[in-house]
Amino acid sequence: MTAEVKEKTGWLRSKFVDREFGFQDWTIDGTPLRELVAYRNGQVEGDVTPIQNEWAGKGLAVASLSTLLGQDSGSRFDTKMPDGRVALLFCASCFDVGCGALTADLVRDGEFVEWRDIGWQRDYEPLNLEMQEAPVISLRFERVAYEELLRGLLIAEESR
Repeated sequence: MTAEVKEKTGWLRSKFVDREFGFQDWTIDGTPLRELVAYRNGQVEGDVTPIQNEWAGKGLAVASLSTLLGQDSGSRFDTKMPDGRVALLFCASCFDVGCGALTADLVRDGEFVEWRDIGWQRDYEPLNLEMQEAPVISLRFERVAYEELLRGLLIAEESR
């Protein structure tokens, strides 16, 4: 469900500059999540996870993973939208959900966890699934495997 990726992006004094950093990416059956939600013209967003990401603010990955486990992150980092949707991918430059994030309704139901109605959203605008430029999908995971994976990632992040 995760893969290491190198991303190039960045800003310095209002000038775009390249910087390279690694991070763990969400993959579904070997396909990166951001490719599953590519725009209809094939364009893939450069948003990233904060997991194993040296560019992300210290603690953002812990907050994100806690939120994805259905826990209150107790963090200063925004990993949820005002409507309760959870952020899956963040802006690679600033990690601010106001800049935009790939979000989902997190549904924990018995033996399964679902990322429902995955779409692009900003924290200051209500989500409109009908206006999405990329396909809106939902993903369902076996709860035990999902929680085991995320708890392992959480332990690794807390020890960094």
